Amino acid sequence: MHIDEVLTMSAKMCAATGNMRWKQRYDDHVKKLDRSIQEAEVLIPLSEPQTSEEISAVNDRLVAMEQQAFRLAAQGLRQEAMALLESGQYQLDKQKYSKATQDRVDAMLQDVQASLSKERWQSRSTIAGAIVVLCLILGSCSISLTVMRQHLTRRKRTEQEQERLIADLANKNAELERFTYTVSHDLKGPLITIIGHLGVLKEDIAANDAEQINEDLTWISDAAHKMHRLLTELLEMSRIGRLTNPPESVALADLTHEAVESISGQFPQPGVRIDVAADLPVLRGDRTRLREVMQNLIENAIKYMGDQPQPRVEIGVRQDGQETVCYVRDNGLGIEPRYHDRIFGLFEKLDQQTEGTGVGLALVKRIVEVHGGRIWVESDGAGQGSTFCFTLS
Repeated sequence: MHIDEVLTMSAKMCAATGNMRWKQRYDDHVKKLDRSIQEAEVLIPLSEPQTSEEISAVNDRLVAMEQQAFRLAAQGLRQEAMALLESGQYQLDKQKYSKATQDRVDAMLQDVQASLSKERWQSRSTIAGAIVVLCLILGSCSISLTVMRQHLTRRKRTEQEQERLIADLANKNAELERFTYTVSHDLKGPLITIIGHLGVLKEDIAANDAEQINEDLTWISDAAHKMHRLLTELLEMSRIGRLTNPPESVALADLTHEAVESISGQFPQPGVRIDVAADLPVLRGDRTRLREVMQNLIENAIKYMGDQPQPRVEIGVRQDGQETVCYVRDNGLGIEPRYHDRIFGLFEKLDQQTEGTGVGLALVKRIVEVHGGRIWVESDGAGQGSTFCFTLS
């Protein structure tokens, strides 16, 4: 990197940070550059004119714009200072001056080579001195440049981290709003049922109607149990990401067999064939949570099998480019494309007649995301079956 680029970087750092120490570094670099050029010209007589009037004018404009940028930065006008250093005129002049500087150094090196062939210098120390001076012209501020690069790298990383945290916070706030609305809405149902039947219960007790009293109590009990399930699953979901087991290497095949065993006999659908691929990968994560993922996905596949005469669930793995994708595929009811995102929402149930609270897939999505992965569904629509795919980091 040429010294003039180092000067430009010093000016831009001052404009970006408002720290006037960068101006001091700029001034120091200018003095070193002038001194190096003078020493080089003494040791290496140039065969060509040193600087044309046009290049001198370009240099004067660059210096004037850089000094103006320093003044703006000192006044706190950092955006205006940066705009000046990024203007088209400044960039054009900088390109011209950089080329002229390179041509100048090339001329010096050619003269060094010519002088060596003619043995114009009497000692190697003089030659070494000339080469050192040329190195100074090209990189006298390598240490400062390294510091600048490190500073810029740290600053860029900090800004990227801030942007990531801001985006993450915005997503969390939006998720919290959706969560609050959904919870308040879905918990109202059981409460309304309980409150309504308590009024009816009073009337039936007054009328001494034993049959109606038992029916009222059944309604109230069912509503209370539903609310209990909702609250239990919400509590379980809130623990994901906060309370975790130590990560370990887990064979997905083992998790799958454990999940199948735990849900066997729970569904009336007879003769469901479950095929587990032999090449399932070894995953790294919370074993208990990952088993929940497999259990929920397999349970979901069986629950929405429909009237399929030959129900089948397949657990497998495929390679999508650099990504390893695990999946649970069924030949059941299928899902219309417009519902592919919605089904992972909290309390979302496409069929309200089925058992469950609608938390299962939201729970799965949360677990997968905590493990640095993503989950989605592939289905062509009703009657076409579904494939739930997920990846982990």
